[in-house]
Amino acid sequence: MVKLPTPRIVEEKFYQLHGLYTDLDSDGWDTTWRNYRASLFHLSLHAAFSDFKAYGPWAKGKDIAAATFAVSLVEDVNITAGAKAKWAGVLADLAHANYTSALRLPEPDDVEPSALRFAAKALLASAGVFLSSGANIVRDEDDEVSALAATVGTKVEEAVNSKARKGRRFWRRLRKMSIRQ
Repeated sequence: MVKLPTPRIVEEKFYQLHGLYTDLDSDGWDTTWRNYRASLFHLSLHAAFSDFKAYGPWAKGKDIAAATFAVSLVEDVNITAGAKAKWAGVLADLAHANYTSALRLPEPDDVEPSALRFAAKALLASAGVFLSSGANIVRDEDDEVSALAATVGTKVEEAVNSKARKGRRFWRRLRKMSIRQ
């Protein structure tokens, strides 16, 4: 069983959810409610599309934090592709939550060490909210992040499409079998 925190009213001035505070007005409620729904959608999409056990053999012997980050990054792209294919109606709330979450992060170029900075940028890119600062010092890194995000997105999209084609073939064969009987 998973229990998600529910939105709260704080000091009769703010709504609060997942550490994000919004004004106690209709715009604040809209943001809070969309983020709450996105949390539900995100969790539900993982239940529908993710198989974290499949990464066990791959992760053996790797740095657990780096491996967990990599799996999380790939699976978040995977569930977004799955949502796009099957439940496109949830994408607006997911995008809104990604955007409001990204607003709370420090400027990625200021994150140290460089491996953590790259990971932060890769996470933002996978969520569709990363914009390169264009600074000369990090331009190559930003290009590498964008290329990685594109590659991960393409590979996940190919995998989702392959599963969808196999699923459609299965249902077509099943229908043909039931028609014959």
